[in-house]
Amino acid sequence: MDTGGWKIMDSCLKIMIFSLLSICNWAYKMDSLPTIDNEAFIKECVDIHNKFRSQVTPKASNMRRVSWDADLAIIAKKWAGECEFENNPDLSHHRMLHPAFPLVGENLWIGSIGAFSENAAIEMWNDEGKNYDFQTQQCTGVCSHYTQLVWAQTYKIGCAVHFCPRLSHSLLPDGIIFVCNYGAAGNDYEQPYKEGGPCSDCQEDTCVDQLCTNPKREREPPSPSVEEDEAPLTDEDAVGHIPDEDAASHKPEENDASHKPGGVAANQKPDTEETTTGTQKVSLVIMLVPIFATLVIILVIVIVIKSYFAK
Repeated sequence: MDTGGWKIMDSCLKIMIFSLLSICNWAYKMDSLPTIDNEAFIKECVDIHNKFRSQVTPKASNMRRVSWDADLAIIAKKWAGECEFENNPDLSHHRMLHPAFPLVGENLWIGSIGAFSENAAIEMWNDEGKNYDFQTQQCTGVCSHYTQLVWAQTYKIGCAVHFCPRLSHSLLPDGIIFVCNYGAAGNDYEQPYKEGGPCSDCQEDTCVDQLCTNPKREREPPSPSVEEDEAPLTDEDAVGHIPDEDAASHKPEENDASHKPGGVAANQKPDTEETTTGTQKVSLVIMLVPIFATLVIILVIVIVIKSYFAK
């Protein structure tokens, strides 16, 4: 074989090896996505939310510190497993999703595997604050992820991340979907918080990092009695609390940055805590095995041919 042939053969061999390593790395990342009971994942989601809530401009007089709620995380996990980049349709139904909260809020993010981190997703929602005028409540673009993020009366969150081999309602064919659910829900056509001195409107709480902090509220799961002072909502009223196209639970528009491949940038009532991890791994195996096998066969053929002509 001439020199040109050897160079082509070497290039093919390098490409095959690189492809195999890339697939192995990709599969590892898929398998290492955090679960909803992962303590580091929970802490990261809660801490980032509280960081941005404490930094609002103008300052908030009634901004609550948020803490984790397992039921909200289960809701997020179930919806993320549907691989639909649009809002959970049950959000608009009164008391359908959560036993304590009449309505649940939701934020979504999608992106490539390498682009995902809890901070990147939540920071993208927070960046929408640049489009929002607090005084007039006017928005020049998408703002609703931000307003839900900094909704003062929200005090519980639950998030989940899932790899989708196929994504619906998205420009991405596959990728990571990250869902956070909120109680109490925000975006009911009011300002997201009251302007004023930090914690000045939550005298029964202590003020920590400019957030209204109540250890009992944060430690214990929410009780239905917390919301009993609210007038019962009809389905029509409930819909009024879930914004339309510009809502925190909205289906993102085509030009929404969270649709872009870099990821720099939403059906069932959770009766049981079923896991989707097994289904996710089966989907990955089905998708990766034929690709991996094909590359291995090609690699073996290339090595055999190279060995033959080297004699």
